Amino acid sequence: MRNAILAELLLMSQCSSKKAQAIIDARPFEDWRDLVNKFQNTKYLDTELLNAAQVNLKKITYVINDIFIFYKIIREFENKD
Repeated sequence: MRNAILAELLLMSQCSSKKAQAIIDARPFEDWRDLVNKFQNTKYLDTELLNAAQVNLKKITYVINDIFIFYKIIREFENKD
């Protein structure tokens, strides 16, 4: 949310172009509390979008973790030769 460009914000399933532009216009965000406050008080924004973003971040974290596990398995396999 702090520095994503318009195209990146639009990748979120619940983020329309109006919402993405509203996020950009509401910047900067000082901290989490400021972010939530601005989302609650800015036209086109609501905290449901933040919740959706958190779900997406969790999914990304799981994928990154899986990639790391696969990398370790590959390294172990390569070292057995």
